[in-house]
Amino acid sequence: MNASEPTLFDGAVRSTDPATSRIAAALKRTTLRDRVEAALRAAGRSGATDWELTDLLGLGPEDKPSVGKRRQECRAVDSGVRRKTPKGLAAVVWLHPEWAWAAGRAAA
Repeated sequence: MNASEPTLFDGAVRSTDPATSRIAAALKRTTLRDRVEAALRAAGRSGATDWELTDLLGLGPEDKPSVGKRRQECRAVDSGVRRKTPKGLAAVVWLHPEWAWAAGRAAA
């Protein structure tokens, strides 16, 4: 191996790596917070519950508390709407701050 070429532990891909390796490396650098924020933004004016965010991100029910914490970090805003969880309970529908602002709802 060339001394100037990154190693496996550098977190970068080599110029000879296939495109799938480049995609995987980019995904690994994306934090859960970034993914939650992108999902909230993508949910648009419809918003999303923590359960829906967890599902959108392809995570399991055990990850819902982490998703909720990351959603708080994104300063998501309560839309005032409630949707049912898989167990039939009412859950807050959250909006990305940009969508909340557009809808006239201020961040807390």
